[in-house]
This record gives sequence, C-alpha cells and structure tokens, in this order.
Amino acid sequence: MISNKRLILIVDDNQVNRQILCKILSDEYDIVQAANGQEGLQILRQKPEAISAILLDLVMPVMSGYTFLDIQQADKRLAAVPVIVETQREDSKFEIDALARGASDFLTKPYNPALIKQQIANIIKLHETAAFANSIEHDALTRLYNKEAFYMHAAELLSQNKQTAYDLLCMDIENFKLVNDVFGETEGDRLLCFLAKVLQSCISDGYVCRHGGDIFAAILPRQSCYSTLLSRIQNELAESSMQYMHVQLKFGVYPIEDTDITVRAMFDRAKIACKSITRKYDAQIAFYNKAIGNRLNEEQQIAAEMRSALQNGEFVVYYQPQYDLKTGTLIGAESLVRWQHPTRGFLPPDTFIPLFEQNGFITQLDIFVWKTVCRQMREWIDQGHRYVPVSINISRVDIYNPHLPEIIMDILNQQKLAPECIHLEITETAYTDNPKQLIATVEKLKAYGLHIDMDDFGSGYSSLNMLSEVPVDTLKLDMRFLQNTQKSSRGGNILFFIMNLAKWLEVSVIAEGIETEAQMLYLGSLGCDYGQGYYFAKPMPYADFQNLLCSQLDRNQCVSVKPTYLGGSNCLISQKEIWKMDSIFNRIFHSFIGPLALFEYQTDKLLLIRANDAFCSTCSFVRNYIGESLTTMFCVDDPARFQTRLEHCVRTGEPLTETFYSIPRKEYTVPMRMQVICRNTQKTLVLASAQFLSSSLELGSSTTA
Repeated sequence: MISNKRLILIVDDNQVNRQILCKILSDEYDIVQAANGQEGLQILRQKPEAISAILLDLVMPVMSGYTFLDIQQADKRLAAVPVIVETQREDSKFEIDALARGASDFLTKPYNPALIKQQIANIIKLHETAAFANSIEHDALTRLYNKEAFYMHAAELLSQNKQTAYDLLCMDIENFKLVNDVFGETEGDRLLCFLAKVLQSCISDGYVCRHGGDIFAAILPRQSCYSTLLSRIQNELAESSMQYMHVQLKFGVYPIEDTDITVRAMFDRAKIACKSITRKYDAQIAFYNKAIGNRLNEEQQIAAEMRSALQNGEFVVYYQPQYDLKTGTLIGAESLVRWQHPTRGFLPPDTFIPLFEQNGFITQLDIFVWKTVCRQMREWIDQGHRYVPVSINISRVDIYNPHLPEIIMDILNQQKLAPECIHLEITETAYTDNPKQLIATVEKLKAYGLHIDMDDFGSGYSSLNMLSEVPVDTLKLDMRFLQNTQKSSRGGNILFFIMNLAKWLEVSVIAEGIETEAQMLYLGSLGCDYGQGYYFAKPMPYADFQNLLCSQLDRNQCVSVKPTYLGGSNCLISQKEIWKMDSIFNRIFHSFIGPLALFEYQTDKLLLIRANDAFCSTCSFVRNYIGESLTTMFCVDDPARFQTRLEHCVRTGEPLTETFYSIPRKEYTVPMRMQVICRNTQKTLVLASAQFLSSSLELGSSTTA
C-alpha cells in the first residue's frame, strides 16, 4: 500500500538516537535510516525527490555530517532537500559552521518531541513553498525566469534604481525551426539551454529570461557599445559543441527612456528592432528608434483600415507580363495586388504585405486576388479574347491552411476554369520556415493538376535541398542573382549551373527583375526560358493587360510555360566544369545535402567516378568501389530491363528512375534517379541522386558481409 506520509531520512551513528527519533516522528512521517554520512548519501542519491527532510548528526565515523553537507550542497538535485543538524554542544560555532555549509536549522539533544515536530513541519513547509514559487517563476527547460517573472523583477529593478540607465535586450535565433528540423528537437533544446547559460554569465547586473520559443530577453545597465557583449556570446557559441549548427543570432535593443510604459511594452519595442533585421545577413543588432516607432504607428493605422479597404474596393489587381526570351512571345503574367488609398494614394506592397502576413489578414486578401483573377480570366474567355496562364501568389500563411487546395479548386470551378489556367507562386522561404508542411501542401496541389512556381529561388538556405523534395514546375530566380552577375563572374557561373540543373530536373526558369536589354540577352545566352521585368513592361491594371493580350496574341491561341528537355547529343554541363576541382559544379556536388554519385557509361556499364559526402556517409563502403560497376554494389529485379532502359537514357538524354537493392539479400532498397549530364566523343557522364531507406551502419555491414 502506498503511504501518503512525507519521508524523513535520519543519518546518525547512534542507534538509540535513531530509535528515539523514529518513535517521535513515525506517527506523522515515514522514516528511512542511515548509520553514517556515506550510507545517507547513497539513500539520498537513489530518491532525492521523495525525501522531504534530513536529520543529520555532525560527528560520525566513516563520513561526518560536515562532509555530508559539503557533498550534498555541491549537487543541485541533492541540495534541494532541507537538512536539520543534531547537536548537543554548547559552543555555537559548530552550529554556525553547519548553517554556513547549507543546513537549514538545528535541534539540540536531549530531544524535545513537540519542538522537533514543529521545526520539521516548518522547514518542510518553507522549502515546499519556495520550490513551488521557483517552479512558477522559471522556465522548465532553461531554468531562466519566464516572461511574467521577468516583467515583475525588471519593473522592480527600474523602480529601485531610477538614477541608472538601462537597456532592454531581445535575442532571437535566426531560423530556429530549421535547427529543429535538421538536427532534431533534442539538439534544439540543448542549444537553448546553452545560450541561456551564456546569457546569464554575460549579464550579471540584470535579469535574463526565456521569453518563449527561441526568443530571450534581458535587462541590463546601458551599454555604450554592444560589440564586446555580442563577440563574447558568439565566441562562446563558436567554441562550443554546438558550433556545427552555424547558428545566427539577432539582437534588438530598446534604450529605456520612458519608464511609464510597462516592461512588456519595452520588450515589444526591443523585439520590433530585432525583427527589423530578420533575413538581413549583414546585420546582427538593431536599436529601437523614432523611425521604427513611426513605422509601428503606421502599421497600426494600416491594420485599423485594412478590412474597410477590402470592403470598399481599394485593393486592385495588377498584371505584369512574362515573355519567352527566345521568341519574345507573351507567355503569361503574374498577378500583383496594389492598395489605392483614398487619401495617401498608391501604397507599395512592402508597406502592408509583411504586416498582413503577421496578423493573418493576408489570407483574406489572397482569396480576393484569386477570385478577381479567375473572374477576369472568365470574362476574357467569354468575350472571345485570348488568354495566358496567370500566376497567383500563395503566402506562407496560406501554406498552413489545410483546406488550401479545396479553396483554390472551388474558385476555379465557380468560374469553370481548368487548373492549367493559373500558376501558384510559393516563396522559397516557406520551405525554410516549415519544409514538411510545404511539401505536403504542394503534393496536394499537384494532385489537382495545379502548376507550382517557386518564387525567389536562391534567396533561402536550402535551395538545392528544396529542389530534391518539392515537386515544383518552374523556378523564379531571385533578382539578386542578376545584381551579383554585374559585380563578379561567380554570379554568372551559378546562374549557368542553375539553368542546366533546372533542365535536368525538367523544370522551367523565369527570371524576375529584368531591366535592360543586356540582362535579357545575357540570361537568354545562359539558357533561361522566360523573363519579366520593367524592360518588358511594368505591372499594369486589368484593362491595359487585356489590350496587351489582344494586340500580341493570335486569335484562339493559348500559350503555356513548358520546360525544355535535354535530348540528342546536347552537352548539359561542360567537361571543364565537371573535372575542374574548384568549379561551380563540384562545389555544389559536394555540398549538396542529398546523396549524389557520378558515373561514366562504358560498354553497357555505369562505372563509379565519385560520390559526394552525403552518399559516402550514408553508404560507407562506397569508397572501396571507385571505378567499379554500379551492379557490383547493388542489384536490380530485372537486369535485362534495366540495361535496356539505361541504353535509352544514354541515347536520348531522358531521365531514368530505377530501384536497386543491397547485395546479397536485398534487405535495403535504394531508389536512384539518373540523368546524362555530359556527352561528347570521349565520355558520357551520368549523375545519380539516391535515397537510402536504411541506416548507414546496417547498410554498410550488410553489403560488406
């Protein structure tokens, strides 16, 4: 039967003393006994959470009470249990020594039963109350103050030190979701705990808290320069076991001037400053100032007007044409929203779109745009006009809507439009925010036959990994690629590789932000399919775009964006790129997150030339098979069929997907996708991406057995 009594540990070498104490306390407490300090520590270590108090004699053989206290207080788990020392000495210095070592109280011999019971009850109540208060105030993971306790203590600090200038600091981990997704939540928690300790050690004259998620807050005396503090935090991180995560920290500072506002409002201002440099990779710290404050006031005004603006028809849809770079043919358009404010005129999208994404209003605005585009396209068709596919933007907020595919299809069905009439633009940053959610949503949209464009490709951390997981149809290049090509040749090399990689993946490429003829010709020479920008046309209202369609397209002609494929004897990537050690191809090949292997096709065989680190780390034995045939490492169900398909792949340039198995017992499946990337009179090279459906340890041991 489980007892409801609290548990007392008595540590005393005198058996008579233990018996007397047991008789006094056994009615109200369960008792466990130890004859010396060493036995007492063993019992305490087994169940520190179960013991409510310890009665400890100071003078004992084997291990004294003093040594027991020293060891107990050095361990946080053990130190949480209160200790009452027993003494019969008249010299108070022994009692003072025991209290200094961490004892909570003392009792004298001979024992007074009533006094002992009351002392123990008081000590237990005091410690349990303190422990409860501590659990309420502190974050369970990092043991820092939680935000409510931080607000309270920070307010007290400001009230008691009115002559001291303070700053409120906000620290955010850039793309912490990516840390959890790549390294796991356990490693993410370990990073949070580490940063909590670093902040506490760096800020001794103030308070630190975990405000929530990956955001920390601190109040500290005014700093004339934060470079020393930031450098110390970054150095601690760089020298730790977490340095492999390549974490980027962002800091926002609110110099506290107005002490009449709440600490919560002070933190909000520091957070606003911190968020102002999100995704600005050259900025690490920002200070709240009047400009940020004015922007905050403007955002509040926009938020107050946004719903009435939608009802009053102030939001209008504009269209920016897209062209085939080879033929100059109009092939599509991107729909863009503009706000025609009755008093402030045209508001640029960057003044309201980010805010709408934060407050969720973007969903209502997006649906308005989708409905408007489909309604206007229906009008074009009904009036006998020509039409082209129009891209509509899907915000990061929309990705989280489980009914997104059904909403879009319902709008199309209402206007009796086919799925190919619209293209859906999804930003690459949505993949960075939540890869699993994006992949699941895109797969549902593709199942309805919808065309997916990946907007701002190249602006995020995981561009190549995204391509391997998200089934997109078109890449829309981030316009910064164009800017970089004007500064160095590296940007051009990367563009060249992306164009060819896109063709290998059978996706088309649209370049945004083309402003000059030189840019247009340059992109065309690299193999870019399509483009849009001010060189062709600025975004225009519905009526102007309709006139453009009538003037540029033949009657009853509908143009769609289609990728161009590798075929015949085309050389997708030059041999120079493949064999040069420092080429763009090799840098991307070795840094690619997924397993890649390069083979040479010779006399009906695929000979392994090299494999990237991801391939080798997953399949450790592969390094021993350089120069060997693929079929000596893995087998297929139907070798003759695979040979026929491989010959067709090499002859036509069409991609080949085949499932291989480990040798000799086929315990592991290894799907591979293969594509010819270089062919001339001397060599035919095939690039293969693989997916290993087992751990490297199992695969390595099985294949080499």
